[in-house]
Amino acid sequence: MDRRGYGKTLLHLFLAVFILLLGVAGAYRLILSKPEIKRVPPKRWIPAVGVTRVRVRDLRIVVDGEGTVRPSRVVDIVPQVSGRVISLSPNLISGGRVKEGELLMKLEDRDYRLDLVREEAEVRLQESRLQQLLEESEAARKEWEMVNPGKEPPPLLLKAPDIKATRAALRAAKARVERARLDLERTEVRAPFDGVVLSEDVDRGEYVRAGEKVATIFSSREVEIEVSMSLRDAAFVEIPDFNSERASDVEVILDTGEGLYRWKGQVSRALTVDEKTRTLPVVVTVKDPYATMPPLAVGTFVKVRIKGRVLKGVALLKEGVLRWAEEGRPFVWVVDGENRLRKRMVELVRTMDGSVVVRGLEDGERVVTSMAGIGIEGMEVRAYGEGG
Repeated sequence: MDRRGYGKTLLHLFLAVFILLLGVAGAYRLILSKPEIKRVPPKRWIPAVGVTRVRVRDLRIVVDGEGTVRPSRVVDIVPQVSGRVISLSPNLISGGRVKEGELLMKLEDRDYRLDLVREEAEVRLQESRLQQLLEESEAARKEWEMVNPGKEPPPLLLKAPDIKATRAALRAAKARVERARLDLERTEVRAPFDGVVLSEDVDRGEYVRAGEKVATIFSSREVEIEVSMSLRDAAFVEIPDFNSERASDVEVILDTGEGLYRWKGQVSRALTVDEKTRTLPVVVTVKDPYATMPPLAVGTFVKVRIKGRVLKGVALLKEGVLRWAEEGRPFVWVVDGENRLRKRMVELVRTMDGSVVVRGLEDGERVVTSMAGIGIEGMEVRAYGEGG
């Protein structure tokens, strides 16, 4: 290697060392100029819970149900005498409405009028014969007393047996008159109450026999709806002669698709418990169902809302708020004045429409509605929401 090459190598080595030293100095300066990091203690984590202030009040229980409208009274129209039909009411058709006492059907009555005339004549005949016997008896008594003063005349002389028999015949004749009069009246068949014709099977000119059904009508003054409910629900409903002397009011609702129609009714009675479903059928009664437009027609499927008993001092909560202890008792979490969780045991009175009715809370308490994780008695929390 010549001097010239050796000098060049030495220069390169010097520059490399210089650059290395310069980098070390710069790094040292950066380290010295680094800001000092202050140590900050970690913040304590407090879980957040949603709360709502509970309102303790008196609450009326409403039991919802459904059923089909059915008539409360149904009767068959059966003539009590036979005869040819000479006239019919234009309302005596299926679906026709009739009024109480309205003439539905008239039978030919000529024979019945003749029977009445004959029996009335028999009554007059027996009355005349009885009068004659009484006069003859009185005359015989006077003759006997003139001949046998102070002695009682014998019954045969006074025509006592004939008088007794004639009086009996007179009573029988009067009974036949009454029967003939009834038969004559029964040629007119009238509606027993305001109603709707369910079916009919008779026409003018037809001969009908006594005891044969010619039509069926049901009362339009009142209808019934049979609603089945659990025994637990039935305990909240006032049912006459079952668990109360009073009757719960009922709202009957018909949804026609074009609107809702409502009627007022009452619980009237309970039937026997269904052995298969263990439910109690309750009968709801509605007055004057055909007085509205549209009517509460028989056969219509409707919903009912039964206004039950009033519960004192209860709270209504969302169903998800309720929790269950290991022993199976219900409880809710509440947040006290120091923002700590407290377990409050409650009494579950009823569930309804996604809510629960409970007892055991104080008015204004903050009940936990949402919480992340598991709650621990006495745990500090941060409440938000209504009352947070």
